[in-house]
Amino acid sequence: MNDKVLIVNQCAHGLTVDIANAFARSQKYKEVVIALGNHLDSIYHLEDSVKLQKIKEYKTKSTLSRLISWIIATLQLIFLCRWKYKGYELFLISNPPIDSFVPNFCANEYSTLIFDVYPDGLGNFASKTSLIYRTWAKNNIKFYKNAKYVYTLTESMAKTIAQYCPLEKIEVVPLWCNSFLPVFDIPKQNNKFLNEHPELQGKFIIMYSGNVGLDHDISCLLDVMNNLRGSKVCLVIIGEGYNKPKLQARTRELQLEDSCFFYPFQPTDMLPYSLSSADISVVATKPNGRSSSIPSKVFSLMQYGRPILCIADSESEIAKLVKKHNIGVVFNVAEVPQLTDFIKKVSETPELLVEYGQNSKKSADLYTNKNALRFVK
Repeated sequence: MNDKVLIVNQCAHGLTVDIANAFARSQKYKEVVIALGNHLDSIYHLEDSVKLQKIKEYKTKSTLSRLISWIIATLQLIFLCRWKYKGYELFLISNPPIDSFVPNFCANEYSTLIFDVYPDGLGNFASKTSLIYRTWAKNNIKFYKNAKYVYTLTESMAKTIAQYCPLEKIEVVPLWCNSFLPVFDIPKQNNKFLNEHPELQGKFIIMYSGNVGLDHDISCLLDVMNNLRGSKVCLVIIGEGYNKPKLQARTRELQLEDSCFFYPFQPTDMLPYSLSSADISVVATKPNGRSSSIPSKVFSLMQYGRPILCIADSESEIAKLVKKHNIGVVFNVAEVPQLTDFIKKVSETPELLVEYGQNSKKSADLYTNKNALRFVK
């Protein structure tokens, strides 16, 4: 067995740190390295022995910038694995997703953790008959066949991967709560985030916090806010991404600036306050089809006891999770009248959300960073 491992995640945060720490603490490896494109916030406590290797930053501004960042990072990884990390075991997390081509150019032994299944995740950008799709799919068969271990996050994702790989080779390891965020109860009157944004005080807050990308369709919430014009309900969108300018333009068109607010990504030390300020937190997945992935942020929301408003197909994995633990409600993007009625009802009677919040916090105990130990064989 190799006694050195290179963990690859172009956009690494708490989950990757937990995995690296699990490898380091196992004492099976004398060297653990993370190849990442971002800077780790000081809140993430890496074992002293874990080293960092910088690669190209993950860019999400546009499809083109995302693709370019993937290609550059993958080329860097090929170079690094052929020379600097020759002989290291690789733990390839599917970001960049084209890191599945890296083993074609080096002899490193490797395992993989699949967050998103590609080329299936390309959607409308490449049809199944296109050259890029067929080339990628053909490479997947070789990639999974030669991997020591194949991990993914949900049973549905395992079934999707099974078109390239025997199902019995795939191990499902659920995600877990952010083990580095401090968790404490914060009354609204003492909430630092609300104190910095007086326009939100006294409001019933629907909050979406995260990537505002193509795979996160929350435009129906603007229609809900239009229906609830003049109420105490407000919509807070925190984050950046492709769809944010469109949502802002739609907000101006509907003249909802007094009830729909947009803020940038918050500093890590502000997250406990921003997340806790929501009366109900939104999780959204791809607008078309049944998403097989579960956004990792849902587990952080569970830590803070937030009731979940899930905008997704009723048979998606995130919808199943919400229903399984009774931590919120599920609507699809077309159910604007039903969603409006629900928000109106709970904003007038907030105690209806208490059970969801209690279940949410209780369920978080089922998803801890102990899951990271399952990657260390």
